[in-house]
Amino acid sequence: MQIKRLVIIPARSGSKRIKNKNFKLFNKKPIISYSISTALKSKIFDTIVVSTDNKKYLNFLNKYKIDISLRSKKLSNDSTTIEMVLRSIISEYKKLGKSFDEIWCLAPCSPLIKKEDLIKASNLIKKNNKKIV
Repeated sequence: MQIKRLVIIPARSGSKRIKNKNFKLFNKKPIISYSISTALKSKIFDTIVVSTDNKKYLNFLNKYKIDISLRSKKLSNDSTTIEMVLRSIISEYKKLGKSFDEIWCLAPCSPLIKKEDLIKASNLIKKNNKKIV
């Protein structure tokens, strides 16, 4: 049985300490590009989606073969939780008739995560045959 996996990369632009931190350059590349590239290279996800509230980064994000979810203002403030963002995106996909066996969340500021890390995590979940809800 083929497992269908969705990975959501939440990338809000309204950080208080470092404005637009997800798109700041790290080693000459926007920091979010590392998370996106790692998810793509792992080849374990059927769908990769970046959730952002900043239209200014759409051209950059469109370079990748990923989905982009523009957040509403309601989901872009300081009191918005990651869970609220994840539930919103899952709801969007359900409306499109898409469902997934696994929903993953990958931080946009994770330049040190490697594809092997994601593959190992996937294998551990499979080995333990546990559903994470």
